[in-house]
Order: sequence, then C-alpha cells, then structure tokens
Amino acid sequence: MLKKALCIAVMSLTSAGAATAAWASAMPAPRTFCGTGAAYDLQGQATQTFTFVTVNTPVAATAMASHTTLTYSDGTTKVTDQTITDTAQGFKVDAAGWSGDALCFGNGLCQGYLKESASQGLALTYVRDSEDTYRILLTRLENGQAQGFIKEVASPCEKR
Repeated sequence: MLKKALCIAVMSLTSAGAATAAWASAMPAPRTFCGTGAAYDLQGQATQTFTFVTVNTPVAATAMASHTTLTYSDGTTKVTDQTITDTAQGFKVDAAGWSGDALCFGNGLCQGYLKESASQGLALTYVRDSEDTYRILLTRLENGQAQGFIKEVASPCEKR
C-alpha cells in the first residue's frame, strides 16, 4: 500500500501543472518537475524516501496527460500515467485503479481527496510556495482513519 500511495500522491499533484485556469493559478508553469519526498508513520518516523520526475503534456484545452517515474530509497522504480482535467474550482484526476478531485482556494492552496478503493484513499493539501516551488502533505487513510503521512517538495527540473 505504501509504494502505491506514494505513486498516487506524487502523480496527482505534480501532474496538474498549468493545464487550465483553476489549477494553473496554483501550479508553477514549467511542465517537467523533479522532487523528493518521504513517508512517515503515525509517530512521525520516516519509513520511506523517494525522488520523482513528472512530465506533463497538454492533451486538450482543459486537460493534460502526466507521466511520472518514482525512484524509491531501495532502488526500485515505478512508472505511472494519469490524466488531469480542470474543473470550475479545481481539478479532477483519473488513472488506472483510482481517481479524485480537489478544490483550489487561491493563493496557491488546494485541498482534495484521492480514492483508491471504498476503504482507502489520500487526503491532500497542496501549497505553492513560490513561482517555482511547491509542497504537498498527504494523509493515507483506511476506513477514515489515518495510517501515515507523505510529504513532497518539487520544482522545475532545470532549477534543481
């Protein structure tokens, strides 16, 4: 579950970059992002670290395809794809096996939920710190109970 949650988390939030108006106001403009992250247990102990690269490609006026490669601290990698579509006040995420929605509130702040199954999902908070950097905090949930946390930070690859 942890590696799948990490993959879902990274893709959902790095992918939305600048496709459409509502999400574009919260995401930096470059379309390739590099980042780092870590997963934590309920006591705040790091249990996994990872790096990622996400490439976003517009596929319509209000949607983009996203291709993400994650590399975990144990050296394993996972590649995943998804589609991000703008909505009136945020964005929708669709990928094989899960989907979700988020609302954006201006000033680079978005909140949402990504559903993996009837009992599992991720609550997410996205904060854009500057034109080039953003942070994400996710809470892994099972049957509505927190199971752990994931934090990420990313910026355009050419600025790292």
